[in-house]
Amino acid sequence: MKLRKLFAGVAAAATLFGGLALGATTANAAENDASFTVNAGADFTFEANQLHAYYIGKYEHAVFGADGKATNVDVTAAADTVKTAAAASTTVKDFGGYPDAVSYFAAGKGTAADLKAFADALAMKTDQLGMAVVPTLSDDSKTATFSPVQQGWYLVTDNSGSALLVGTKIWNATAGEFADFAGQTLGTADAKPSNVPTPGKTADKDSVTVGDTVEYTLTGTIPNYTGNETYQYDFVDTPSDELDINAGSVTVKIGGQTVASSDDQSTGVKVTYPTADAKTLTIAIDAAKFKIGAAIEITYTATVKGDATGDIVNSAVIKHDNNQSGTPGSKTVVTTPVQFTKVGVDEAANGLAGVEFTIAPKADTKTPALPAEYTAKATSDANGVVKFAGLADGTYTITETGYAAGYLKTPLSFDITVKNGTVTFTKDALGLVTPGTQANGSDTVVKNVKNVTELPLTGAAGTALFTMVGLLLAGAAVTVFAKSRSTKRALRA
Repeated sequence: MKLRKLFAGVAAAATLFGGLALGATTANAAENDASFTVNAGADFTFEANQLHAYYIGKYEHAVFGADGKATNVDVTAAADTVKTAAAASTTVKDFGGYPDAVSYFAAGKGTAADLKAFADALAMKTDQLGMAVVPTLSDDSKTATFSPVQQGWYLVTDNSGSALLVGTKIWNATAGEFADFAGQTLGTADAKPSNVPTPGKTADKDSVTVGDTVEYTLTGTIPNYTGNETYQYDFVDTPSDELDINAGSVTVKIGGQTVASSDDQSTGVKVTYPTADAKTLTIAIDAAKFKIGAAIEITYTATVKGDATGDIVNSAVIKHDNNQSGTPGSKTVVTTPVQFTKVGVDEAANGLAGVEFTIAPKADTKTPALPAEYTAKATSDANGVVKFAGLADGTYTITETGYAAGYLKTPLSFDITVKNGTVTFTKDALGLVTPGTQANGSDTVVKNVKNVTELPLTGAAGTALFTMVGLLLAGAAVTVFAKSRSTKRALRA
């Protein structure tokens, strides 16, 4: 007999095992002590005797992974009468090797319309499904708890005639506890699916440079849409003003398969990109076209804009039936701008204009290359202020490449380290860099001088000065020697 996979969507190769470590009496007692809950929507509560549950599918031969969660389980009709009623509740006649209709639908087979029709039709045959279980209601009548019950798959009906299907958790005898199915939470369902979960949201970078491309990922799960012909389940992403979502970059995978976007949502997915009037990215999903419990993964890319600075927060919600997840899923990435002041002497002591600098990742570090769109050259303004746009965490080298008229062309370069929104300046060998205390370095001063004698004379800077003077003297000596040899040759001629 083919191994039945609860609600499908999980592929695992495993062998069945016939016995459990615990004795049969203990195992059976535990299996009969399962429970599940049904939650009311935001706009209604349950009434006494409104809900009834019927045991329609039994669990057998569960296989568990190393994490204790079930990877496979046989689900078959709980009794012959249930098997007969289930067969009469669907137009599907070929169960593809599954022993009955309960097993077929529990494995996630058939279309959404097939599943809805099955649940609705079976709800009309409750006289063939055995004894009904009535829940205990919470004090606020928002939660109905069915306990204790035999572990398995249940049809839950209410007085309005609507129905839903829910599976209990699965008894793991080795672990001594009830377990979820891998990739799917069991034991809970929404009578009116208005309890919208928060989507997961991640990014492939934690810190970014202006011009970087960031890949974002949204995650979720196809909800239990039983009783609905269509079930609109929309991911709505609101990008920060510092981000431009790249057109055509959205990829949607449901159950591991890529699903194309279509304007009429005939594929089950419609992607709407942000516009000048509508700033959100919307991925509209008709959940009823997909298997309940299937994983949803949405990826897209966005480019960091030139004016980005500090925390760049991007958030997303899931919307359904005029309800949305209470807490947005969000991801924050950081970009850090760099600023310092270039000063000279005399009238330019508070700011020296027109001095050019370049910035690059420091050699032999893991700092990522600058994006092609990044402006790696900056010139001091009228107040001597030099600004570089936001940078990702890393170590960078800033080099003076253009000089103000009348000033010494010193070989000035210095390093900065960017980390968690803070810039740390390293003093240069000539002692011309005075690091500040502001996070972005705005109170850091970089000096220039008009002649060598104005350079610092102590410490490493003094050593650098003498090295510089030594090089100048050596150069002069070479020149004098060359001229002397030239003169001697002239006299011998």
